[in-house]
Amino acid sequence: MRTFVWITIIGFGLCAMVAYSFYQKIWGVNIKNNQSGYTLTIPTNASFLQVMDSLSKSDILIDTTRFVWLAKKMKYGFGIAPKAGKYYIKSGWSNRQLISHLRRGDQTEIKITIRPVHDLREIAGLVSKKIEADSLSILQALQNKSSVVIDSFMCVII
Repeated sequence: MRTFVWITIIGFGLCAMVAYSFYQKIWGVNIKNNQSGYTLTIPTNASFLQVMDSLSKSDILIDTTRFVWLAKKMKYGFGIAPKAGKYYIKSGWSNRQLISHLRRGDQTEIKITIRPVHDLREIAGLVSKKIEADSLSILQALQNKSSVVIDSFMCVII
């Protein structure tokens, strides 16, 4: 009888350790502590390996193997392609929070202030420094017939 009790106690202890390990992989903190948070830029048509390379270069993750394990389980990058954009990542996030944030495509808004300029080429040059598109494609979008002028502000429909 005593042997059965000890085996049961050891079994529950092992189950608790395994459960805690899985909890840590999913909900444990995996983003390094940084007062201002991190900014991650994912280019258009990026693969999961490129996202991992960006995360590694930015030195954001504490444990990359836990992140890759959960990304596979959540099918991020393995069935669901990464969404391009600029993302703000808060310190202290878990793997689940980060992957959900990237899967949803919750991008950081980019604020662009355009000073007075003489022509559309200058506007295209200023905007291209802030976003992924090059100045030529921005200029073509500005010159496109689908552009609309409202109250002397140009709204581009892309």
